[in-house]
Amino acid sequence: MQTENEKKAVQRFWDKYINVVLLRGVKEPFDRWYVIRAEEFIRHCGDRRLAEQTPEAVTDYLLIIGRKTPLKPWQFAQTVDALQILFIELVTAPWARSFDWAGWKGSAKTLDPGHPPLKKHFRRGQLAAHFCPQKHAPNAVNIAQIANLTNNYNYLAWSDPEYLLTQR
Repeated sequence: MQTENEKKAVQRFWDKYINVVLLRGVKEPFDRWYVIRAEEFIRHCGDRRLAEQTPEAVTDYLLIIGRKTPLKPWQFAQTVDALQILFIELVTAPWARSFDWAGWKGSAKTLDPGHPPLKKHFRRGQLAAHFCPQKHAPNAVNIAQIANLTNNYNYLAWSDPEYLLTQR
């Protein structure tokens, strides 16, 4: 249970957050949604402090909510904005200014169910495994090597994986 001082500190934190949101031009009552989006991320993190969060944790969260929640594109973009404000303005995380917030906001659109994933959603080595049918698993390393050498994941994503896996 929180002490009275801890409750006041939390209230000051959210007051400061709302002030920054309002300074960014968000009007009331929409500022409250930014708080809700930030609180959802904090709940997702469990006991891990905000100052301990990493860009990978934010990426993983955005991937999860982008795929598994019924957010509209503007709501997803709002979530990205909320996290950007949280980590740049309040937490001042060292990685936050170089994080690809604009790229995530730009990806906030509804895609067809069969749309291939984008390269930024994969860590090194995951792309080949994603497109590799089980019967071609031994050749996945070759695709990962090609992708790493050419640094052209988008080409692989749009190419026919069966063809790439069977060519030597």
